[in-house]
Amino acid sequence: MFEAIVQHFTEENWSLVAIALAFLIAIYGLLWSRVFGPGRQFYNPLAPRDFVANAENDAPPILAGRIKRAEAAMNNGLETLGFFAAAVVAANLAGVELWTMNWYCYAYLTSRIIYTWVYIYGQEFNIIPSFTRTAIWFCGIYYILCLYLTAGVVLGDPLEENATYWFSTAIKVKDYPVKDLLKG
Repeated sequence: MFEAIVQHFTEENWSLVAIALAFLIAIYGLLWSRVFGPGRQFYNPLAPRDFVANAENDAPPILAGRIKRAEAAMNNGLETLGFFAAAVVAANLAGVELWTMNWYCYAYLTSRIIYTWVYIYGQEFNIIPSFTRTAIWFCGIYYILCLYLTAGVVLGDPLEENATYWFSTAIKVKDYPVKDLLKG
């Protein structure tokens, strides 16, 4: 099983698929609250921006809170999606090793899934403290930054000469012809 996972991460480039998956994770709040979930009875397609206000007025308080948080989680996911997509494209153009790129993409997707669940359900009745949601958000941003920094290292960014021990040993990168093309 472990060999299959390693093969999956090292032989196939799933990073561009991860962008589409990140989009689907981001719109989960919309799909759950407006299309498939219990909030669809409060959704008026002629006035979609009034959905949360309608739910707050007409839905039971627990459901109204979930709908409001689902909308907020969706907005947050869409706000970070552009940064993630750009980081994935930068890593692909730089020729970052597949294992590294796939791992960061899957880690980001996992952080978004956990973030969305914590935001919608975990914040209910203060089961999970709100700073936990913030910490999970920072984890997702961390993985995006790692994609950017790894691409920079592959392209010969000044960080390469002064890389920390972690950065120089934990991230394995290969030299690809695109590196030489982008340098000049």
